[in-house]
Amino acid sequence: MIRTSLKFAASTSHANENRDAGQRVAVARGGAMGSSSRVRKANYQAPAGLFVRESSRLRYQSFETVAEAVRYANEDLPANKLLSCTLEAEDVHFTGEDVRQLYSAPGYPFRAAATQDE
Repeated sequence: MIRTSLKFAASTSHANENRDAGQRVAVARGGAMGSSSRVRKANYQAPAGLFVRESSRLRYQSFETVAEAVRYANEDLPANKLLSCTLEAEDVHFTGEDVRQLYSAPGYPFRAAATQDE
């Protein structure tokens, strides 16, 4: 009986953590959970971590800035890995589609620098 109640408490706690994480992701998308609104602007100068699924494990790579992580994900990862990656910066998680949108956003610093040089 005690194990059952502990198991229930652990699974309830885990469910709450998952819900909280989902809300943080929703904030990154600029709306409530389940919202399909566009990605809000990111702080491209903030430190970032990128999680990429490789077969049955996750690979983590840290970057000095979100801009560098976004560039790496879009230019160096195969399309299927880009879509399954997660970018974390300032306690906000961005999905692979979000990372793709950050790369094409008007505020993306590397693209802006490249167009100024031309």
